[in-house]
Amino acid sequence: MVASGRASVFPAPVAGRYPRDDVSYVMVTDAEPAAVSIARQAVGVRPIVQAFAEIARRLGEELAHGLQTRRQPVPTDSPATHQEG
Repeated sequence: MVASGRASVFPAPVAGRYPRDDVSYVMVTDAEPAAVSIARQAVGVRPIVQAFAEIARRLGEELAHGLQTRRQPVPTDSPATHQEG
């Protein structure tokens, strides 16, 4: 989608982790947080799957709390905000 000229939405860490000269990242500040879900069986779950689900749940809670308390834009001098002019 990006190469075709259409917009895409990525999580904020993508901007810092994958900077590109041909992509401009713009912080969207007025969008509602997105929900991500994990589906698994209710019974007979392998321990590794249970551990993954628990880690994902904890990280989700931490991220949700962090977004509520410190929503910060990407610094303008970051390579992630590079725009060709």
